[in-house]
Amino acid sequence: MSRYTVRCDYYAVLKIPHSADLATITNTYKRLAPEFQLLSEAYETLRDEDKRRECGSTYLQADHCDGSKHRKQNSTESSVSIPAVIERARRLVALYGQLQRVQDEIETLTHELGKDLLQLSGGPIV
Repeated sequence: MSRYTVRCDYYAVLKIPHSADLATITNTYKRLAPEFQLLSEAYETLRDEDKRRECGSTYLQADHCDGSKHRKQNSTESSVSIPAVIERARRLVALYGQLQRVQDEIETLTHELGKDLLQLSGGPIV
């Protein structure tokens, strides 16, 4: 009996096309890695009953988190930090890049579908 190994589609994990070059792979990893680190930190904190109780409302809300160590809010401290603004801007640029790639893919697939439908209907192929 032969042994089959089920492999994970790492391209799907990174949400990149199979044709992605090394720069895209590296940039995507660097963009996603902080999210995993933050996810791990959240799990480690929230799985411990005492830490979870301590956490309560003393930490910044998730949408204000910049991926670095959480800071307890202080009445003299601004709720917006430069690193948080930079991180949001970086995420916006990354999302815009993803949007452009999705729009390009939609345009390509729409064109290909149109050609396929014309071919199936017996019409001219452009």
